[in-house]
Amino acid sequence: MRRTEPLDAGEPQQGQPAVSERTSARVLPENTAASDDSVAMPPDVGIPPMPGAAAPTAEPVAGHSDSDPVPEYGGSRASGSSPTSPARTPALPESAVVHSNSTSAGQPGISRRAVLSAAGIAAAVAGLAVAGQTIPFLRWVAVLSPRSGEGPQGLPVNRTAAAAGVGERAQDSAYRLMVDVGGVRRAFSRTELAALPQSESTLPIACVEGWSASAHWSGVRLRDLLAAVGEYRSGDVRFESLESGGLYRTTVLPRRHAIDASTLVALRVNGEDLDLDHGYPCRLIAPNRPGVLQTKWLSTIEVLA
Repeated sequence: MRRTEPLDAGEPQQGQPAVSERTSARVLPENTAASDDSVAMPPDVGIPPMPGAAAPTAEPVAGHSDSDPVPEYGGSRASGSSPTSPARTPALPESAVVHSNSTSAGQPGISRRAVLSAAGIAAAVAGLAVAGQTIPFLRWVAVLSPRSGEGPQGLPVNRTAAAAGVGERAQDSAYRLMVDVGGVRRAFSRTELAALPQSESTLPIACVEGWSASAHWSGVRLRDLLAAVGEYRSGDVRFESLESGGLYRTTVLPRRHAIDASTLVALRVNGEDLDLDHGYPCRLIAPNRPGVLQTKWLSTIEVLA
C-alpha cells in the first residue's frame, strides 16, 4: 500500500481548497479511542475526499433507529438524520389542550336559548310600551307612546289645575284679568271678555313630551283685546298665570304673534267652555308655539315697552 503524507492545514495543495483549523482536525476525549465503531463522522466535514476513495458512510448507533423522535432539548442528533430537518415537538396530553369554546371552572356559559328568550321578552315589553298609542285598553302601560286624546274635552293635559294649585282662584267669582297697554290698565271679568267680539282658530297643542293635538278654539283676538285698553303700537307682550310658582308661569309673546289674527285669549275649546285643567277662565293660544308657552289660567297681560 502506498503511504500518504498527512495534509498540512496551513498550506493547501495545488488544486485543493483551503481547510480551516476548525475542520482539519477532530479532537477526541482523552479516554476515548479513535474508532469508527464509537464515533460517526458527520457528513458535513469540510475535508474533501481523496481521489479514488469512496465517501465515508456513518453507521447507525446501536439501539437507535431513524424513526425514533429527536429530543427537543440538548443531546446529540441521531445518526442518519439531516442537519436541516426540524426538531419534532413531543405530543401534549389531551388534558393539557385548551379549547377556545371552553369556559372557566364554575362559570357556565350562556346558552343560545337563554339569549333568544331574553331578546323575546325585551321586544314584548317595548311593544307594550308603545302599543297604547293605537290600542285604547293598553294606554295604561304605554309609557313610551305619545299621549293623544287623553284628558277632558278630547285634549291631553300636561299640568292639571290641582298640580298648579289654582283651582280656587280660577273659579272665584271675583276673578279679573288685568290688561296693561302703555301704562293704561283695565280689568276684565270673564263675562266681560265673553261680551267682546269673538273669533275662532284651529290650532294644535304641541307638547315637549312628544304629543300634539289639534283643537277648535274661540275667544277674543289678542290684538282686539289690547285695542280695547289702549293703542298698541309695538313691543312684545308678557303673560302671567294665576299659578304662584313654576318655570312657565310667565311667558313672553313676540310682537309678530301678538298681531297674528289666529292668536286668541281663548274662552272655549271644541264648542265648550274651557275645562279647569285646560286653563279656565281663559288662556293664551297662538300659532307655532310649544304647549308650555301657551299660558293657562291668565291673570295679567302686559305690553312691554
